[in-house]
Amino acid sequence: MEAFGERAEAISEDKSLTEAQREARIAAIWTEYQPEIAAFTAEVSRHAGQIAQEALANIDVEALVADAMNDPEVQEALRTAPVLAQGLVTNGAWAANDPEQMVTYGLIAQYALDQASDVVVAEEADAADDKANAD
Repeated sequence: MEAFGERAEAISEDKSLTEAQREARIAAIWTEYQPEIAAFTAEVSRHAGQIAQEALANIDVEALVADAMNDPEVQEALRTAPVLAQGLVTNGAWAANDPEQMVTYGLIAQYALDQASDVVVAEEADAADDKANAD
């Protein structure tokens, strides 16, 4: 993968190529490395559960949640949530059974979950760094 990065970077920096030419050449490199990328992705996916379990083993999730719940912004969000929820319930677009709207709301919900997940992952990384630095 290091060789891929070097080759892609060289192509990206080649000012004699048009943007389309750079994109085409980098796409060709991706195609060349695709079997290795697929094997790597499969291997990582196979071990993802174990990696996550090990990463979470030393994290006090309850303390993390308690800290998050004590954050002033979270407290404000909790105070305004009932008003927001009532507004959403009474809004005709949210109450409609429109399939396109349902997909949109699903995407919004997934985005919110992804944002929350990113925060947890960042906190886990910080905790792991703190632990590594303490050792």
